[in-house]
Amino acid sequence: MERVRTFIQGIAQKVWRSRRTLLWLLVTFLVAAWMSRPYLQSAFPYTHDGENHLARFMNYAAAFREGQIPPRFAPYLFSGFGFPVFHYNYPLANILAMPFIWLGFHPAVPFAVLVLGSAWLGVLAVYSLARGAFSRSASLFAVGMYATGSYWATATFFRGNIGEILWYGLLPITLWTWQHFHKQKWSWRWGVATVLVLVVGWLAHNVMAVLLMPLLALWTLSLAWSARKLKLWFLVWTASVLLVVWFWIPAVMELSLVALEGDDLVRETQQHLLGWGQVWSSPLRFGFSRPTVLDTLGFGLGGVSFAVAVLALSRACNAVARMWKPRKWRSGASHSVRSRLLLVVVGITALFFALTISSPAWSAVPSLSIIQFPWRLLFLVQFVVIALSAWVWEGLRGWKWILLVLLLLQIGMLSGLRPVDTRSAQREHYLHYPHTTGTRNENRPQTLRADTLGSWALGPQIATGEAEVAVTEWLGSRRSYTLEAKTDVIVQETTVFYPGWVTTLDGQAVEYDLDTVEPFGFITYHIPARPGEAYAVKTVFAARTPWRWVGEGISLVTLVLGAGFVMYCMYQEKRK
Repeated sequence: MERVRTFIQGIAQKVWRSRRTLLWLLVTFLVAAWMSRPYLQSAFPYTHDGENHLARFMNYAAAFREGQIPPRFAPYLFSGFGFPVFHYNYPLANILAMPFIWLGFHPAVPFAVLVLGSAWLGVLAVYSLARGAFSRSASLFAVGMYATGSYWATATFFRGNIGEILWYGLLPITLWTWQHFHKQKWSWRWGVATVLVLVVGWLAHNVMAVLLMPLLALWTLSLAWSARKLKLWFLVWTASVLLVVWFWIPAVMELSLVALEGDDLVRETQQHLLGWGQVWSSPLRFGFSRPTVLDTLGFGLGGVSFAVAVLALSRACNAVARMWKPRKWRSGASHSVRSRLLLVVVGITALFFALTISSPAWSAVPSLSIIQFPWRLLFLVQFVVIALSAWVWEGLRGWKWILLVLLLLQIGMLSGLRPVDTRSAQREHYLHYPHTTGTRNENRPQTLRADTLGSWALGPQIATGEAEVAVTEWLGSRRSYTLEAKTDVIVQETTVFYPGWVTTLDGQAVEYDLDTVEPFGFITYHIPARPGEAYAVKTVFAARTPWRWVGEGISLVTLVLGAGFVMYCMYQEKRK
């Protein structure tokens, strides 16, 4: 009993000594809960993409359980016909949701956990980053700017894009991790942590990774000013890329297998450019971004963001005027100021490319259309404003109350924001979701040329000829059955074909004939007559194309080498 009492007293003393930290964690958690409140209720909010992600959660877990490692084909989407959505769409949220699905939770639960976790970690990282250079009041103001960001509000209340929601928290976490990696003299432990954070970023959202990772690489390069640090910088970034090529190499190199490149969404990019009024003053509301003048989705960054942006620009101009002399540009004391000036330039550039005045630039560089929606650049504008908010707050003397009033007004406005509607559906609905979860079915295989798909069937369909079928197993990613062909027959499985599907007859692979029987593009093959003796048929989604072998092989080798490196470093530490 004495030992138990001593143990309890020790725990109580530690808790008491950490009471401020625990209180701060509680306060920041409540802030994150306020930011995530649309998902902290029994009914799931209706958004553009929210239910699509719930369907992906269910199908990703099912595909993994059925032997797809990694999952590339959603086995039950599209009313059971299946769709290769996982081959091209960011997998991080699906991976994180899998344990919840396997434990029997509704997919809305991991969605809420991911939103709340992203918000909470983001709040903590923003405060820590600001506190490293500014006062407590300035850091709290930066947290307020982060928590009331209109991009976050639109993403959570109206769009429901889990990838962008995750990046809203990941960006400050990545910056915080790199800063500690730098402060800890580029130690191997922080290097491993930085690699993991970058891996998470590469897998969180395709477009955001393409947009933000080059900027992060340049910013982190500015921290590596010695030969040793340059080597470590290169090693960290290279390791993070090699660990994610299992997804990126096949997704990029096999893009021609689907309709994405020819989709109108890419060609209509310029029609989604915004006007100046939309950026700053359009109300936050549910709507859709369509290539017409009637764009109903609200994009306004709000009055407090506008005020911070104007004040930051004013301070930047003042700093340039004071640093005009060459000797001052070379001084170490002005390094932080130059960093903020660079932020101003990045923010102005991102804002320019989001506005209609940048249309000639989009025409001159067609590859920019990979962003799809130029208003995604407001994500970068929002974070530049957040990053500069503490600097602006510190520069004001008797006028801080104006920013505080604007922030309180924005908090009040966002507190009244509500989802346009809510939905309640069972888990099974999202497993056999009737849609493809793509904006315009852009992951449709080129071989799928059917206008109507008919009804999904549990078992093979005899399109022509006569045969007897006995199904042994029928799952979304694999199935087996026996088939006695009394005549030559054509068999069709009501599953969308995509490279990776393999059917064997008595262990021998068959060739598919996708254009023989409607609907064209389903798994279809011929079987010669063999009366009195049944074929043993197996169909699985297991084959790997050359690009998948390359990507998965590189990532696997990198993972093994990385694990060996960590074990070696730990061994060296023990020896010391």
